[in-house]
Amino acid sequence: MNLLLLDSSQLQNDVAMIDDSRRVLHIQQHLKLQVGDGIKIGLKGGLKGVATVESISDQTLTFSNIVLNQTSPAK
Repeated sequence: MNLLLLDSSQLQNDVAMIDDSRRVLHIQQHLKLQVGDGIKIGLKGGLKGVATVESISDQTLTFSNIVLNQTSPAK
């Protein structure tokens, strides 16, 4: 299962952005995401859920329609 982990600083309102070009390249190469695709996401130390790819460039990935409504299982 692919789960894209985000830091809480990357999430504002209903939009998340990854602006680390190395991470963007890695995600593009391995997940082959396209605008409109859904992806499982999670906040480090927090909830899990889903988001939709809103835009893609060489420098940034932006996600919208974020729903974080699942807790991580207890260890």
